[in-house]
Amino acid sequence: GPLVIFLAITITLLIVWTAVDPWQWEREIVDADSGESYGRCTSDHFWAFSAPLMALLVTAEAIAGFLAYRTMYAPGELSEASPVFYAIVVHLQSWAMGVPILAVIGDSSANATYVGRVALIWVFAISSVIVVVLPKLWRGLVFPK
Repeated sequence: GPLVIFLAITITLLIVWTAVDPWQWEREIVDADSGESYGRCTSDHFWAFSAPLMALLVTAEAIAGFLAYRTMYAPGELSEASPVFYAIVVHLQSWAMGVPILAVIGDSSANATYVGRVALIWVFAISSVIVVVLPKLWRGLVFPK
């Protein structure tokens, strides 16, 4: 189904990216007197590979929203529409808040950039688990049939 197709496209893009334009570690001197520097990985063709990956992510979110909408009127135990919509909204909010914050931080602080990226990835990943899976787990543990 769609999962296999999206996974195959994503893996293919990442393999091609790694083969064609692998990330390179670069160290920049901040203060020559004190020797303070910071390093980061860079890619010459970042947008050429990340834009299709972002498009896949947006497409997957749109398909999830569409499928959730189609199942909105299914019986209560079978309907996943409400939790999926909430997860999509949390994803949109995290991107809407996180990306501008990371853009403002830019290269001014390596620590802040790292923490911002980790927080954005964590919120994006854990929000689906909390919104979709946790209520079902709670119902199963507290109210077993």
